[in-house]
Amino acid sequence: MHIHKKFILFLSAMAFATIPWLPMAHADKDLSSDGKAATPQKQTYQQKRKEAGDFLDSAIKARKPKSKNSAAAVANATAVAAPLAAANQMGFNPAVDYTKPNFANSPVLRKFVDTLPGLGYANRNKLGQYIPVAIPDTATYPGSDYYELTLKEYHQQLHSDLPAAGTTLRGYAQANTTDSTVRGVNQYLGPLIIAKRDRPVRLKFTNLLPTGLSGNLFLPVDTTVMGAGMGPLGMAANPMNYSQNRANIHLHGGFTPWISDGTPHQWVTPAGETTSYPKGVSFQNVPDMVGTGKSIPSPTATDGMGTYYYP
Repeated sequence: MHIHKKFILFLSAMAFATIPWLPMAHADKDLSSDGKAATPQKQTYQQKRKEAGDFLDSAIKARKPKSKNSAAAVANATAVAAPLAAANQMGFNPAVDYTKPNFANSPVLRKFVDTLPGLGYANRNKLGQYIPVAIPDTATYPGSDYYELTLKEYHQQLHSDLPAAGTTLRGYAQANTTDSTVRGVNQYLGPLIIAKRDRPVRLKFTNLLPTGLSGNLFLPVDTTVMGAGMGPLGMAANPMNYSQNRANIHLHGGFTPWISDGTPHQWVTPAGETTSYPKGVSFQNVPDMVGTGKSIPSPTATDGMGTYYYP
């Protein structure tokens, strides 16, 4: 992370993102249908379509019978061409055999029909998604920007071809603002905090994930991995395993005091969780953010909260 006038904090909870391709400029100047020079993105798309078309041609030719004049040859070529052409038209990868069983686990999704969520409500995509820009409280801790963040489980439609009910996600939201476009807006890559050099950032984090069995992660968890299954109390604990709704915050690339570093031993479980391990063994609150009139007036091991300080 290169720090100049400002740097940006991204907070993520169990989040993964992929970029299928990035537009690249071409030396040639392909023309679009209106006669104008195509954009680099359109040129890249045209090149991709050309490559897919070439693949289709070679695949059809390779699977034709030896006899070019037989009825079987015509039928075979038609049978091969139709699904491949349809796949190409839909934007599928022609190198993938979608008849294999693994394709049954994924629905048909068109490419490039939804833009990525933009920064702020004004830059939301057509699905209404955007990354909220957090609003600092500059009064509570003079000289610092203060934010209160929550972690929740929520649902979001991730593609126009997926059900509107959405996909289950876990992500952050800001709680200490009255702006309705930011307050309580969950986003697994946000809210985005814009911090200034030499001005500390303080956080109060509250884990609001579900408790009990409902708090188990909705993805498979290998409980044989150390730290993911049985805790140090072993069979004597009730329950004996670590819960799957533990969470903390970690800032990559920062000169952070160890108590705010968000290490694998500084997690917090939600308040109300029945567990022998409510907080990680290395968990510590920021000393001047707890007590009367502070972020956490009466901290306990089961309050589901933690404080962080970034210089």
